[in-house]
Amino acid sequence: MDIIEYRKNKKFSILLVEDEEILAKIYFNAFSREGYRVLISKSGKSAINKYNEHPISLVILDLMLPDISGLDLLKHIRSQWTNTKVIVLTNMLNNDVMKECSKLGVNLFISKSDYTPEQIVKTIKETLFSDSTFTITNI
Repeated sequence: MDIIEYRKNKKFSILLVEDEEILAKIYFNAFSREGYRVLISKSGKSAINKYNEHPISLVILDLMLPDISGLDLLKHIRSQWTNTKVIVLTNMLNNDVMKECSKLGVNLFISKSDYTPEQIVKTIKETLFSDSTFTITNI
């Protein structure tokens, strides 16, 4: 079962698509402490359902999911919701994937193994208030 948390009076809603429960909880707690409303999906299909049910300001997307590839989910997001910011948070680092993410309008690409959750939250907060498109972060 997916974890869903609604926090009233929060300006930004984040959909975190992460199938590793420990990481999902760490990021859920970190973003919640910062005052964001956080919804967690452990699969691509669940993410699509949640996106259809709730207003989302930002999608944080792991590329390795159990049911569909994160790239396929990203393509779906971009075909349906072109204005939503998307950050890829993954350990799947290679040039072809990063090029594809760039073509699909990813706002930020972060290697989750290289940074602490606090560093990632800080960078993501900056991205929420930015008009930038694809960046590979050097936190």
